[in-house]
Order: sequence, then structure tokens, then C-alpha cells
Amino acid sequence: MIRTDSYTDQIDTRRDLLAAFSAYDHSTTKALDGDQVDGLLLRLLLRLGALCSLHGPDVPRRLVQTVEQTPDPELFGVVNAFLECGQPVQEGEQVRELQQELLHFSRIVDLGEAGFAAPAQDGIKRLRRSHRIPDSLKVLSELLIVVRARMAQRGAPVALPTTRRPGLARTEVADALIAHPAEHADHVLTVRSAKARPRKQALYYFTQLLAYLTPVEAATALCAYLAETPKLASGLELALLYAAPSGQVETLHWRADTVGAGTVFDRALALLPDRSTVAAAGAWTIGAHTDGADAAAITVDGALARTVALAPAGHDGVDLDTLTEQAAAVISAYRGPQIRSIECGHIHLNRDLDPDQVAGARIGAAARAHLAGVQDRPPLMTPMVDDDHVLVKLRPRDYTAFLTEHLDGAPFSLIVESSPIVRAIACALYQRLATSARSAALVRRGDNLFVELPDGVCELFEDLPGAAVTGCVMFEVALLVYRTDPGAFDEYFDHRFPREGHIHADACAVLDSDAPHDDKVERLARLYAPFAPVTDPRTPDEDFTAFLQAFLASLAAPAGHLNVLEDYYEVQQDKVRALLRFLDIPIALSTLHFNTHTGRTHLALMERESER
Repeated sequence: MIRTDSYTDQIDTRRDLLAAFSAYDHSTTKALDGDQVDGLLLRLLLRLGALCSLHGPDVPRRLVQTVEQTPDPELFGVVNAFLECGQPVQEGEQVRELQQELLHFSRIVDLGEAGFAAPAQDGIKRLRRSHRIPDSLKVLSELLIVVRARMAQRGAPVALPTTRRPGLARTEVADALIAHPAEHADHVLTVRSAKARPRKQALYYFTQLLAYLTPVEAATALCAYLAETPKLASGLELALLYAAPSGQVETLHWRADTVGAGTVFDRALALLPDRSTVAAAGAWTIGAHTDGADAAAITVDGALARTVALAPAGHDGVDLDTLTEQAAAVISAYRGPQIRSIECGHIHLNRDLDPDQVAGARIGAAARAHLAGVQDRPPLMTPMVDDDHVLVKLRPRDYTAFLTEHLDGAPFSLIVESSPIVRAIACALYQRLATSARSAALVRRGDNLFVELPDGVCELFEDLPGAAVTGCVMFEVALLVYRTDPGAFDEYFDHRFPREGHIHADACAVLDSDAPHDDKVERLARLYAPFAPVTDPRTPDEDFTAFLQAFLASLAAPAGHLNVLEDYYEVQQDKVRALLRFLDIPIALSTLHFNTHTGRTHLALMERESER
């Protein structure tokens, strides 16, 4: 478990920022040269700027300027405060929720290439998945959703995405591509480039992001992504007009070729998009101005491009009953292996309960009710709480009461992410890999251990010589193995490590206490100490590894499992399926993703992942 001082080391300003807010910890960056560190810091500043833009259009620039002027001892607190509230200082309780989210997501699905002995295969993956949003861009969109959700949960005014009808009106004038919704235009995007392919690709990414984000959010994320992909972005210019819910028209303008000499902070400021509010919604003429005075800062010399009436899209909200019925209909079409377990409760214990949790629980209950009627036996309900990567705030007993209310009487028991049982499974899976023909796929970066998958890398253990923290995807795979037959694993551990009561219940009791967070960490360490023989990946336990091997071999057919998660977990769940396949584990994971803002539902199936 992390402590209150985790990721706050003060060694070097640039490296400290990377360690606290990205996947590049100190053990990795100490092997990089100054130019590499500056490049990573530039990317981080632009991504932090995109996330902080939700607090206001001027916040990204204030963030970069403030970071440049802040001494190292205060730096973590300043950047954390900008993430949480858009200001350099937090008032009241010092919250670190979004820093933990950003770091956690980065170590899962935004690992980058620097520091590996050979470049990661991200370029191959993007060619193979050229019809999809690149992972780097999708991850940023997912982080924007998380930040927006936390802001809304705290009562901050936020614009929400809306379900959009298909259909896009396009106009090409000289080197500009102008696009807006064919019906009820609330935005117009102009993409300018001398090359047709970058214009079309940028527009495609933007329109795909609208399934998750507002137009301003989508354009902001796209600008940050383009800044890190110079081959695509060279010569590219974007301009967005957006009719905000307030009735005002907001503008966003970005050009790729604006970076000159200067510090990394100068370059970051040059690459941030310019935003402003111009007037009330109405008819706008895009292009055809030779003086560059049009609101979108795009000129198409000598030709009238298009006149568009802009009006706010509005947002009626998503009816939870309708969303649940829609998700149940998706599940009713499922024809895969029988589902052994459902995880429809998955919460980080630094969060409050919110509508997403209500939706997930209700969808999970509906899925169980359907599957109970068509399978040999109903699925187990296996909700999980993340106490490992967060500063604990929500008590497991309160979450248990919440689930009891929303799961329609289905029996369940909470699984904690710090579980020594799941940890032991992760260690045994690592030993299984390390002694197999695929052990050559294991790679190190700094003190961290990864495995090269066919379409990228996956972290197995962070800080292997030290705490050897289980990587999130590795944990998810180990958890799925446990969920396949919790009774079998509980019986093994009860026999080998006798105790009164279940270790997960005892852990929840510690987390329910009023003790300070760091005291809870120490109490859990003492609680888990008897399990040390099976929970250290550096000293494999032959008996438990043999038990795990026999258990996996006993599965005559793939064990089906269903996760019900918000759609900002899509990339993470893809990676879990990829690791399951690579480790040759007979488990078929399906994930029902949902979005309480747009009403979107999507079922990702194990067998279809090969098409991605």
C-alpha cells in the first residue's frame, strides 16, 4: 500500500515531477540523458495542462508558469493542487485523489518507450489498429473523464458529453477540412494541413473522442496527442468553435509549428492550445478571411467556406433504468463460456460513492439475474476495493452497505486489492512465466519488471528489488484466477496458514478503523506477515506454484468472467485480456462498459480482441 509520503521524493525537479505524475520513476530516469528527461517532462506538462483545462481555459498556462517558478520542496503540492482545484494551493483537506489516478493509469497503460533496451512495439500496434484511437490518446481521454467525474462529484460545474446522432457535414476548401454535426451543430472543427491524410486522421480522432468527451475536451486531448506525434502533426492547424451550454461560443486554436528555442516550459507554453470566449451563439462564417481576423483563427484565402448556425447541444441526462435495461439487453446476447463471477463493484477507496457506482451495481445485478436463468448456476458476485494505490477514505463497511442495497439480495464478499491470496497467485504466475519458454519476454526498466506482449509492454512488478508492488494488470489477472474458484484457494490458505476468520474480512476491519492512513498500512503489513513465504516474487514458493499449476490444468474449458466497468477502463481491460492470452491462462474475460453521461454501453469479448 502507498503511504502519505509515497512518490514525493526530492532528488531533481524534473525527475521528481515525472516520478509523481507519470510512469517514469527515479530508477528509470536516472539512466536517461537530459534531452530525454526534458522530452518526457514536456509531454507530462502538456497532459497535465489538458487535465487542468477542466478547471478553466487559463489554468494550463498558469500551471506551467507556476511550476517553472516553484522550488522543489513545494512542487508536488503545487501540481497536486492544480489537478485537484485549478489553483496552486488547496484550501482545507489536502486531497491527492487525481494524482493517484494519473500515476495509477500511467503505470498501467501509458508506459512510453524511453528506458527500455529496445523500443516498445507501439508503432506496430498503431499500424495494426489504425482504425482505432491510439492508446496514448485514449488514455488521456479516460483521464479527462476521471477528472471531470471527480469534479462533478464535488459539485463543480462541468460540461457533459452528449449522445450524438450519426452524420457529419464536411467542406474542403483549399488546404482546410471543415466539419460539424449534420444536425444541430454545437461545434465546428477546422483542420488545416497541406496534406490530406493528416487532415482526415485528425478529424477522425476528434469525432471518435466525442463518444466520451465534449468537443472542447476532445480538441484539447487531440492537441496534446498531436504535440507528441510530430510526424502526424507537422504543418497541422486546428480551430474549434463550440457553443457552450452557457450560450457563449468558445474558441480553441492550436498550431504544431509554433515551438522555437527555449526551456521545456517555454516549449510547453507554445504548444498549449489558445482558448477564449467570443460571443453568443449564432451564425458564424469560417474561413474566407484574408486578414486572419475570423474567430477561429483559420483563414482559407479567397473562398467562402461555410456558414453554420451554432447552438448548445443540451444534455437531458441519462435515465438509470433505461441504461440498466440497455445493458441487460447486451448481456442477453452473450454466447460465450459460462460466467463464473461478476465484478460490478470496483472502487478506489479514496473516492466517494457516485452515480457510476450505482449504475455499475444495478447493471451487475441485472446481469446476474439473467445469467442465473440460463446457466447451470448463478455467477458469484466478487466486488473489489482498491486499498493498495490510494490514500484510504471510504470505509469498506459503507461500501458493503451500498452494495447490499443495490445488488438485489445477491450474496457477495469484498476482496481487497492488498489481499495476500491474490498477491500469492500473482507471484506464482510470475514464477510460471519465468520458468517457461516465454521467459525471454521479461524486460527491466529501472527497478521495474515488465513483460513484452505482442502489442506493447505490461508492468508486472514495480520496484522489484524493494517493495515489489504488483502491477495493476498482473493483479487483475491474478484476481480472475482467484475468482474462478475462491473456495479452492481459501481452502489451501486455511490449511497452510490457519487463522480464525477470513483474511479479507480482517483486512476490511483494519480499513474500517479510525486510525491514520499510515497506521493502517502498518497494521495490514503485520496482518499479512504470516503469508510472506508465498508473497515474494523474488523467492518463489514451490508448493503453492505447483498448486496453481494443477488448478489451471484442471480447467477443462475456459472460465468465463464478467466485469462491469465505466468506459474509461477500456484500454486497461484490453491489456488484462492481452496478458491472459500471453500467459496462456484458460480464462475468458468479458467487460460490459457503460457511460452514465452518454448512455453508451459496450461489451468487449475475449475472442474478439484479436481483431483489434
